[in-house]
Amino acid sequence: MIGAKLAEAVRLRTKAMKIRHRNMRDVLFSVTISGGVASLQQGDDASSLIARADAALYASKRAGRDRVSRG
Repeated sequence: MIGAKLAEAVRLRTKAMKIRHRNMRDVLFSVTISGGVASLQQGDDASSLIARADAALYASKRAGRDRVSRG
């Protein structure tokens, strides 16, 4: 699934970024993201597609965050 690969690439690049203090260059914190991806299936409408993607997002958060789940 192209969407899942893209979401995973975004997740990894986001995790690699470090927020640094402007003058000290000390790392203040890093950012992670959770994502949910769904593919359009036969018979889907916009609501069912979004509902599956939303459920996948919350599955990622329940599983410990910083991951991409498919719905």
